[in-house]
Amino acid sequence: MRFDIEGFITFDTEEASLVNLLTGDCIELSATSTRLLTNLLQYRGDIISRVDIFQSVFEKYGARPSNSNLNQYISTLRRSLADLGIEKNVIITVPRIGFKISEEVIITSDNDYSTSFTLPTLAPQPPGESLLWKHRKVAILFLLFAIGSMLFSHLFIYKKQSSIASFTQDKCTIYGAGALRATEILRNKKLFPSGLDCSTPKKIYFFNRQLNQEQDLGIYMDIFILKCDIKYQRCHSYYYKEIKNA
Repeated sequence: MRFDIEGFITFDTEEASLVNLLTGDCIELSATSTRLLTNLLQYRGDIISRVDIFQSVFEKYGARPSNSNLNQYISTLRRSLADLGIEKNVIITVPRIGFKISEEVIITSDNDYSTSFTLPTLAPQPPGESLLWKHRKVAILFLLFAIGSMLFSHLFIYKKQSSIASFTQDKCTIYGAGALRATEILRNKKLFPSGLDCSTPKKIYFFNRQLNQEQDLGIYMDIFILKCDIKYQRCHSYYYKEIKNA
């Protein structure tokens, strides 16, 4: 499972690592630290007692828990997140009870990337309700703009991509990737089994990041695609990992 913290730190539970998407810096976690952080993120918003953590993180895996050990693992996780650039206090201590993830920290999981969401269907309104209709329409357009802005904030502010390009394919406008690279991805049968339908106006945003590039180990690339259908006011996100051997 994958969690994104504050939009630029990725926590991969399978790889047991924290990765800064903007710099490529990576911190590997121990098995216990991975279980602890996973437990906290899965129940973000809730206070998790020390007793529950002892059972689900330590005792369940044959480890002997203690308050000092738990405090040490919490301290290590806080330091790792800070070293990767997060200034907020992600893990909050609740005195005499346990710990929780701060409500000020933005957390998303891979479930958020793999599911579709549909904007509200708007039915024609009577003349007397024209003002309400206008407000709802503005809200929908703002939501589409906000989604696009979230992706472009990474691209324009941090300049992680070598260049920001846009081009059109029929009625599709594609942002964030060169024409050759984007065409290659859009032809990927795993993502688009029937190909990309550009018969109606669409906006497509690319965001990709290179996880690792070491000699003889290959290149690991995460690719996130957001496709917004302007006509139907609906967006769908795609995520996949690309591995190329050296």
